[in-house]
Amino acid sequence: MKYAKWLIIDAVLICVLLCVWHWYAEKYIPHVSDIEDEVIEDIVFVEPEIVICEEPPIPPFPEHWGPPPNIQLKDYVKLPEPYGQGSSTLKYWIEKKQKEDANPVSFRPPGEPKEDKLLALKLSREEHIAPKIPDVDWHGYMLNGVMYYEGYYRSSYYCAGGRATIGYGCTNPKIVSKGYVSRSYAKEVLSKELKTARDHVLRVVSVDLNKHQLCALTSFTFNCGLSNLKRLVDQPGRLNDGNYKSVEYILPKYRKAGGHIRKGLEKRRLWELKLWKGERDDDLF
Repeated sequence: MKYAKWLIIDAVLICVLLCVWHWYAEKYIPHVSDIEDEVIEDIVFVEPEIVICEEPPIPPFPEHWGPPPNIQLKDYVKLPEPYGQGSSTLKYWIEKKQKEDANPVSFRPPGEPKEDKLLALKLSREEHIAPKIPDVDWHGYMLNGVMYYEGYYRSSYYCAGGRATIGYGCTNPKIVSKGYVSRSYAKEVLSKELKTARDHVLRVVSVDLNKHQLCALTSFTFNCGLSNLKRLVDQPGRLNDGNYKSVEYILPKYRKAGGHIRKGLEKRRLWELKLWKGERDDDLF
């Protein structure tokens, strides 16, 4: 009975407190819906201003650069100004083209040292005036000269460049595989290969040539190949740009074989240079 009495007293006190709290809340604490109505009335809705930021247009590449690389890495880097962003492949290509535009073209065949003091020579484009040369069988003279410098080998051997060779500098595998060629047959093969080299010269060179100039480049092409002929004449500021003097400067540089300077090639380049100028060396052979 003692504990029941205290429980009844506690229940009565709790009811009294709840009634007092309810009365206080109704009188002094505003209702939530009233607060929301007041807040909504104070809010002013303003339509946001939409600002579109446009990047400046990227200028096209100069036409003389040619098309950019077709195959590029999939990375994303900052390109030189003002070309925005792109792959590192495109970045190096742009830097290379900008460097070529900033620096003058130097005439240096592959393998030549950069510190060659002759690289400072500036070859100007000038109108080519062909010297008056008496009528000469330049083709026959060239044929004899090539036979002299190539030498006749009836059996196959390896030249200074490491290629199997036979006859008068013939590297055609079908001819070399014969193992032996006569002198007359070797000369016949040489004549056909010189004709092929002459056709290469006529196709690659876009300016007018004298007979002796054509023969000089034919001998050079037979000895050094089509790719070196293109380097000799078809780069900016060279023969195909009308700079005939460039041949006199660049041609003697092609004197290496197997990574070493060869005396025989030096003599041959000097002979071809004389042939280019229309000078004969009758005491040579």
